[in-house]
Amino acid sequence: MRKYGLVTFAGILLAATGCSRPEAPSELSWHFAGGAALKAQTNAPVLAESLSLPQSAAVVGPLSQRLAEAWWHVGTRGRPATPADLGSGIALIPDLLVQESRGAIRTRPQGGLEFAVAIRGLGTQTPAWEAAWTAWVRAMHAARGGGDAAPATLRQADWLIAVSDATFLPPAAAWTLLQEVPGDPDAVARFDVRYPGRLGLQASMTCRDGAARWAGKATLPKPLPAALPAWEIPRGIREPLVMFTAVRAVPSLIENLPWLQSWTGKVVPSELFVWGQPGRPQWGHTYFAARIEDPGAAVSDIQRRLAPLFATGGDTRFRGEVQHDPKAARLILNGNLPVVPTFEAQSDGGRGYLTFGFMPARNATNELAPEMLVQMNRSNLVYYDWEFTGAAAHHWHLGNQLVDLFEGRQAVVDSPATQWLLAAAPRMGESVTEALVIGPGELSLARKSPMGLSGFELAALAHWIDPKPPMRHRPSAAATNRPAARPKP
Repeated sequence: MRKYGLVTFAGILLAATGCSRPEAPSELSWHFAGGAALKAQTNAPVLAESLSLPQSAAVVGPLSQRLAEAWWHVGTRGRPATPADLGSGIALIPDLLVQESRGAIRTRPQGGLEFAVAIRGLGTQTPAWEAAWTAWVRAMHAARGGGDAAPATLRQADWLIAVSDATFLPPAAAWTLLQEVPGDPDAVARFDVRYPGRLGLQASMTCRDGAARWAGKATLPKPLPAALPAWEIPRGIREPLVMFTAVRAVPSLIENLPWLQSWTGKVVPSELFVWGQPGRPQWGHTYFAARIEDPGAAVSDIQRRLAPLFATGGDTRFRGEVQHDPKAARLILNGNLPVVPTFEAQSDGGRGYLTFGFMPARNATNELAPEMLVQMNRSNLVYYDWEFTGAAAHHWHLGNQLVDLFEGRQAVVDSPATQWLLAAAPRMGESVTEALVIGPGELSLARKSPMGLSGFELAALAHWIDPKPPMRHRPSAAATNRPAARPKP
């Protein structure tokens, strides 16, 4: 399965060893007003302007390719695909990005997923869309060995309803189902996703008062603690900041989200903090701190996991070396890069923290803003994120390149989604996201932001979309284990 180069508390590299493509939900429903409607709305101007940038047109092709690959992966249970297999799916997606649409995924009683999609306003393109849908569904059914497919379509006023199996989900019944997505009916986007027995998430996004606003609810299979542990914010987090994230009750959250366990390893923090300070390069001023009883043991665990990837003999994944100082409880990744990733065990007020950063934090004396502390001083707050989204996107975009650099490849900055992100980021202002415990196993979710996505999510999306040319995947000579090449100015 494809690996991604992001991380939780353990730094950018660790996720590359354990984060796999997520499992498909058993049920998913959505309603999307369409990209044309988002660009025409006036209530979240940064969102409309960013989607209208000249650089956005070049993103449609690679985004369609990546979405078709993901759709194929879900629909065929991970079967390999050829370019011919993906062709019909790629043809469908540009219309789904632009036009108003509704959709659903449902699980058959005997296993396997089926799809229903409704799209509005195709006009004269309707026959071509019907033909592409039939070819796409038949290709997926053939790949998964599911017997004869029964794709079907139904025209309903200016809507086209398409289903992957009319026997399981007749078009007329599908149209009724597709109109039942929960959430604000005036929202520009809303969805309901369920992993029965594990996780449910409902959310909707509206545009008003100059911002994109998400509101939603998460349902967890296991309740969080009735009384959340007190925040233990490291005193080393100082202003000025461009981003700040805090999470508590991490063990309980991970217990509900078991796919995160491969990221955390054997040592799970009770609280996690991520922050960024202004300065260049932005990635050099991003820091992590995880509240852990024995951070020295956590450093040793990270060394055990990373050392084989930097081994000096043979064809190893990363160039450079792991420098572990057990006495100082410090781990340095030396790859001849502009920055030096460092894990370290630290003590703050008698509490232990595993920290990660690229260079010493700025010598600042200002404490966290009182307004932020007031927001965090709520007994049921489990997650809080504040940022200048444009600056945060730069921090995470540069961090995403670490894996490429450690693999001995030049960073790529001229790919379509990266070019769009760099053009849109300066327009983005403040964003706030929070999650509150509202009942046993229930969280309320809220966000106010310029784009609807955080800087982390925008950078991760751009990294996922961008095509990866051969130069990006061409490793250095395996026998020498040379440090990664520096990026060109």
